[in-house]
Amino acid sequence: GLEDVERMVSTTGDGYLHLWLETNPNIPMLRILDNVRSAVESIPDYPEGANSPVVAQEPSWNRVMLLFIYGPDDIEVLQSIADDFRTDLLATGEVSQVDAWGMPEKEIRINLTPAVQKKYSLTVDDIAAAVNTANLNIAAGSVQTGTENLSIRSYGRSNELDAIASIPVNINGENLPLGSICRVEEAWPEEAVYTQANGRPSVGYDIMY
Repeated sequence: GLEDVERMVSTTGDGYLHLWLETNPNIPMLRILDNVRSAVESIPDYPEGANSPVVAQEPSWNRVMLLFIYGPDDIEVLQSIADDFRTDLLATGEVSQVDAWGMPEKEIRINLTPAVQKKYSLTVDDIAAAVNTANLNIAAGSVQTGTENLSIRSYGRSNELDAIASIPVNINGENLPLGSICRVEEAWPEEAVYTQANGRPSVGYDIMY
């Protein structure tokens, strides 16, 4: 293993992997960064389509405070409060950076009713295939299927919902827009991991000088 690394924590998600290394405070950071970069560069290959890894020092040394806003239970309201707080705090000019975390990403949900499935002889897998073949830069593995629903991780692009609703679905030789046969909407995941404070959904902030 790497010398001078005392602990490693990894987090994986849709299309990414983060590794945090806790290092010996008595060792110069530049030396540790050089060692880590050398180790990363020695890896012979990566999965197809993966970007090159980025090695950087975590800037927590200049953190003013770690702060949580929690409640109400309505996630939309909580997100709005959190966004307004971050905007107002940055506008003071007293801090340079406010990193918010803890809220799940929204998803785009496609609902295919039993009546539509029967009328067009369609399955959720047929819809998933149409979405996956559309050139929309949707990350591999982000399309999840259920009995009547298909969920896609949302990346917050302004035209993403309309683009997905416009995906052509071939039915008996005719291309129909996905939105004309299915309900396409943006929603919070039904089963998501939220940060909690005092047992309530919360948003965490790293506030920097």
